[in-house]
Amino acid sequence: MINQNGLFLFNIISIIILVVIFNSRFFSFLDKNEFQRDEHLDGLRFFLAIAVAFHHMVYSYNWSFNNDWNIEHYPISKKLGRFGVCLFFMLSAYFMTRRNITNATDIVKFYIKRFFRIAPVAWLSASLCIITALIFGSAINYHNLIDNLFFWFDFGLTLNKPDINSFDNMFLINTGVMWTLHWEWLLYFSLPIIYIVREKLNNFIVSQCMNFTNVFVVSYFDQETSNYLLCFSLGMTVRDLVGKIKLSNNISSVIVLLAIVLIFVRHASPLSTYSIIIESVIFFLICNGCDIFGLLKVKGAVRLGEVSYSIYLLHGIMWFYMNKMLVGHDIGNISYLGFSFATVLLTCLLSCVSFMLLEQKGINLGKKISTKIC
Repeated sequence: MINQNGLFLFNIISIIILVVIFNSRFFSFLDKNEFQRDEHLDGLRFFLAIAVAFHHMVYSYNWSFNNDWNIEHYPISKKLGRFGVCLFFMLSAYFMTRRNITNATDIVKFYIKRFFRIAPVAWLSASLCIITALIFGSAINYHNLIDNLFFWFDFGLTLNKPDINSFDNMFLINTGVMWTLHWEWLLYFSLPIIYIVREKLNNFIVSQCMNFTNVFVVSYFDQETSNYLLCFSLGMTVRDLVGKIKLSNNISSVIVLLAIVLIFVRHASPLSTYSIIIESVIFFLICNGCDIFGLLKVKGAVRLGEVSYSIYLLHGIMWFYMNKMLVGHDIGNISYLGFSFATVLLTCLLSCVSFMLLEQKGINLGKKISTKIC
C-alpha cells in the first residue's frame, strides 16, 4: 500500500469528491426540514464516520494481504478512528443529556425508540457478516450455532461476537465496529439514574463529579474503561456549558484546527486522558456553533452525516469484499486507491439505501410503537 503521506492525500481528495457528489440535487431526499436543526453536528458525524472508515482501510488491507490485523507505519490513519470514536461518544452523551426525560413513561418511550433506531442496521451488518462466514468458512458447529447467532443479533448489547462456520476472527469482517454499540447501551441504561441525579442537583456539578470519578477512581482499576466513560461524562459537561461562553466563529474555527493538529502530532492516543480533554474543547466549540469556516455546514457533508450510522456499520464489510476481490492479483498503488475510492462511494450509496429502507422506517416505527404503548 502507498505510504502515509500519499494515503492522507487520498483521504482528503476522497472526502472532497464525496461532499461534492452528495451536494447535488439528486440526494436532496436526505434533507430534513426540522426547525433549528444542528446541521453542523450532522456534518461532524459524517467526518467522524469517514475518519473511522479510512482508519479501518489500512487494517483491512493488512488483514487480507498480510494476514495481520495491524496499522503500523500509518500514524495518522491509526489516530483517525480513535479520534472519531471519542467524539462519537461525546455526541451520544450530549444528545442524550439534552433530552427531556422526567418520568417512567419517558424512559420506556426512550428505550423503544433507541431499539428501533439501533437494531435494524446492526442486524443488517450482522447478517452480512454471517453470510460472509458461511461463504468463506469451512465447517459449521451446529451444537453452538443458536447461541452464536444470538450474540450476533443482540444489536450490540454484548461484546461477544463468536466465530461461525470456523471463520477465524469473524468479528473483523465488519472491522469489529459493533463494540462501540455495547458502550452506547451502557450509557443508555445509566441515563435514568443520571437524569434523576441531575434533576436533584446542579447539572454541572454532577458532570464534574463524573469526570473526577472517571479520571481518579475508575482509571485505578481499568484505564481503558475510564477513558471511554470520560468521553461520555465530558459530553455531558459540554451540554452544561454550551451557550455560556461566546466566541466568534472564526476564532473558534482556528482553535479547533489547532487542537486537531495537536491531537495528531502528539504521540499519545486520541483515547488517552489528556487527548480526550483536548478533544472535549474541540467538541465544545463545535456544539457552541463553530462550523470550522463553514466546512461542517456544507450540504453534502450534512446529508452524509444523516447516513453516518450506516456508513459506520457497513464500511468494514465493503473493505473486506474489495480486498477479497483484489488479493492474489498484481495491482499497483494507484489502481488500489482507485478501487478504494469506488468502494467508499459505493458504501455511501448503500448507506443511503440502508437509511431509507431500515433506519428511517425503524425510527418511524419506534415513534409509533412508543406512542401507542405509552
